[in-house]
Amino acid sequence: MPKDIKTAAFSFSAVADAVKTEHPQVWDKAKKVFGHEDSKIAEWLVSSKAVLGHKTPCDVLSESDKGEEQVMDLIERIDHGYF
Repeated sequence: MPKDIKTAAFSFSAVADAVKTEHPQVWDKAKKVFGHEDSKIAEWLVSSKAVLGHKTPCDVLSESDKGEEQVMDLIERIDHGYF
């Protein structure tokens, strides 16, 4: 996986592979919430989110040690209908 997930952002399959490998909990939760189509999950991961300061979930995952926690929290809130 590239050290910076953003370098994989233009290929949904590369994003999917990177997140599955480095952040399997994020991928598994996203799959449960958004469905089983890898390209849709990857598209969500590379789309900016206002709640993340207009960063993408991939940006957040790659920028901070707490990135996984922030992205998991966002997915949980979506799952519970807050977004």
